[in-house]
Amino acid sequence: DFDGRLKALEAAIGIPAAEIDAKIFKSGFEDAADLGQYGAPGYMEEVARLLDADVDAGTWLAARADAMTPNLEMLDLARDLKTRTDIAMFSNNGWQLREALGDIFPELTAIFGTHIYFSAEVGAGKQHTETFHPFLTQLGWSVETTLFVDDNEGYIAAARAAGVESHLFEGAEGFKTALVAHSLLQGAAFQHILVVADRRGHKVQECANACGAAEVGVG
Repeated sequence: DFDGRLKALEAAIGIPAAEIDAKIFKSGFEDAADLGQYGAPGYMEEVARLLDADVDAGTWLAARADAMTPNLEMLDLARDLKTRTDIAMFSNNGWQLREALGDIFPELTAIFGTHIYFSAEVGAGKQHTETFHPFLTQLGWSVETTLFVDDNEGYIAAARAAGVESHLFEGAEGFKTALVAHSLLQGAAFQHILVVADRRGHKVQECANACGAAEVGVG
């Protein structure tokens, strides 16, 4: 719930949500952070500078945590899929969330373990077609045996342009139908499942939620 996150920040630091959105999320700063240009401490220093306010990491992360509501059904599905095939999570996010994920969303780290990757550490985002081949090579996976799932049409288009079989996530039922079609609820047509998340966290509640052969949203 990105809007909820902005409102929580507004209440906590006394700056209008629209101003926070403009200066942090629409200014290009957050995009740069997603690509690893700011470590966790540096990120908060720049947030404070851009907002001209004293903002601490605890307050910032608390607003993010409040915006994440796990869907227990989909988390269970992810656990089941993990017993059938390899799964990994790829999120467009920076180092601050990467380092705090275990505290904010421990369910994800319990399910995916070391197979959690952020664009900040990879140095590339899922919006770029050229990201996929090097990333899958890093995982030791192949394009032919990987299923990619996301709720963003642009990211799906980028993956498909790279030759990666993809599913556009629009809800749990459609997701399960796709799993059946790919025999992922019965066998293992795909050996690997790349789970991804949009950078603002909309999918953390809806998809991690829908993690498993697809996506887990992390804000």
